[in-house]
Amino acid sequence: MVGWTRATLENLGPIRSGSTPSRRRQADYFDGGTIPWIKTGDLTNGPIWKTEEKITELALRESSCIVVEPNSVLIAMYGGFNQIGRTGLTTAPCALNQAISAITVDTSIADPKFVLSWLNANLAAWKRIAASSRKDPNITRLDICRFPIYLPQLPEQRAIVQRVEDSEAAVRAADALIERKVAYKKALAEDLLTGRRRFPGFSTPWRETKLGRFFAPKDDRAPTKTPLILSCSKVYGILPQSERFSKQLASVSNAHYRHIVPGDLVYDPMLLWDASIAFSDYEGIVSPAYETLSWIGDEHGDRRFFKALFKSDTMRYVYTTISQGTNARRRKAPVTDFLKVSLKIPEAEEQRRIADLLSALDEEILILRKQRDALNEQKKGLMQKLLTGEVRLEEFR
Repeated sequence: MVGWTRATLENLGPIRSGSTPSRRRQADYFDGGTIPWIKTGDLTNGPIWKTEEKITELALRESSCIVVEPNSVLIAMYGGFNQIGRTGLTTAPCALNQAISAITVDTSIADPKFVLSWLNANLAAWKRIAASSRKDPNITRLDICRFPIYLPQLPEQRAIVQRVEDSEAAVRAADALIERKVAYKKALAEDLLTGRRRFPGFSTPWRETKLGRFFAPKDDRAPTKTPLILSCSKVYGILPQSERFSKQLASVSNAHYRHIVPGDLVYDPMLLWDASIAFSDYEGIVSPAYETLSWIGDEHGDRRFFKALFKSDTMRYVYTTISQGTNARRRKAPVTDFLKVSLKIPEAEEQRRIADLLSALDEEILILRKQRDALNEQKKGLMQKLLTGEVRLEEFR
């Protein structure tokens, strides 16, 4: 860090914290408020454009709340271990709660965006301080005041900030592209899976067919060897229980558990209304609370078509119609009713064409996500090297 100056955060400008106006006076202090009031949950590790709550001018006059100016750097001192060390940069005059410290950076010494980037790159240090010797992890105002920062000259700070922002913009652009591609695939899938859009060359009317033509109930018991215990969720599909819950939750005896193999269909009858259904890529066992079905439709269809179909909005509606019970969130969908569901289904060849296209789009999205992840790792590596002086921009070497 030749040419860089060591300082502490208190050297950069005043450090202040806010407060919470009395909730007992909600109508006076919060309702109809116009002053953004920042809590740790509002911190974005970047510019803050909106807050969950606002307070009134009266709250500002009658409480110890303060207003900090734009370009103040914010740091969360407590509010849960995952919140500690989160940062933000104000874009307008804002009030704060007591869990946040604000640094009003002297811009003749440091660029606020450089300070923000430095803090973000050193999040692990905040975590170590918070967990060091306290029963209730937090960082104090004194910890913030004494926190070290290394500063190059202002022109180099601004150049580093610009390079970091360019890298962040590339990640945001990749995220936006993924979002558009996912939305396109979802809309196209709904059209293809319902027959609203068809490939050229296919004109045979779709036939009403029950799911029982493609699936059969399966009740194989757990093998004697120690099997992989699996879980079903709408978000993750079928995966090892230890990955979903960080530990194995199954009972000591699993003899009554159901054995499944790759390609079997599993759903949670109490949560089918929420699309908790998936094909398994694993061999293992699942709780007997789940319904398990084997695929018997090779002559009539393509399993990949049904994999897409079962996540569609069309099927989400069907799930609600076969789920029974008075508790809206715990309705049961019997396997007999599931197999009786009748849908308009295309011939096997058209199913394959639909599945091929949707699979190709899934592969595109996977590639885009890998590219985005690579950009993100590149950004992190760039930040680490630039903000430690390990790599200097050419014009400042």
